[in-house]
Amino acid sequence: MPVTGFYPQPRPAPAENYESANARVKVMMHFQDAVNAGNAVWHINEDGEKELHMHSGEVFLLEATTITRLK
Repeated sequence: MPVTGFYPQPRPAPAENYESANARVKVMMHFQDAVNAGNAVWHINEDGEKELHMHSGEVFLLEATTITRLK
């Protein structure tokens, strides 16, 4: 008999993955706050990757697992 309404949960990742994911979320929230305040804009580069361009000149590349300051 099939079981309905049950979806197996994925195995939890190690704690360090949670910590790095949590840190990334916090950084992304601060980046969005900068956009909301009018201090930065989101940009999609030629490779289709997301960048944050700060009005003060800094540029950040947001990839799947890293955030890199380009300028």
